[in-house]
Amino acid sequence: KIMKQFALFLFIGLLNHTALAQSAALVQDKESLLTGEEHNRIDSLLQAYRNRTGNLIAVYTDTADISAEGFTHSVQLQYGQPATDKHYNFILLMSRKNAFVFASVNQQTVPFVNDGSLTGILESGFASLREKRRAEGITQICIKAIKFLDQLPKNK
Repeated sequence: KIMKQFALFLFIGLLNHTALAQSAALVQDKESLLTGEEHNRIDSLLQAYRNRTGNLIAVYTDTADISAEGFTHSVQLQYGQPATDKHYNFILLMSRKNAFVFASVNQQTVPFVNDGSLTGILESGFASLREKRRAEGITQICIKAIKFLDQLPKNK
């Protein structure tokens, strides 16, 4: 009986370790702007990009005021330490309730961005977002962000 309990404990421990080792969701849709299929499709695109390059592109939606001081930093912390991360990072933040769409980048990415480049990335999806084609707009923004990060110098 003790061996069965130990084996069960070990099996549960392995399941927990495997679950924790999986990548964190790169789409966190707290406002439910996307269907389950759209969420999974966009998350798969972003996971594949992260696995290929190490760079992070994520989407975060919330009914909270995402423009509030400290909010973007708290979202960044969900994916690592933005001040010390060695990979490039772009997070799309959206709040339908507060009518906000903007981007956050980490310290590694800051030297390569300016208001024009971030605005250009975001504007790539505005027409679709205005027409309530959210998944299409989000995908367009993410693809534009991928192209932007891919043209930056390779990290060592």
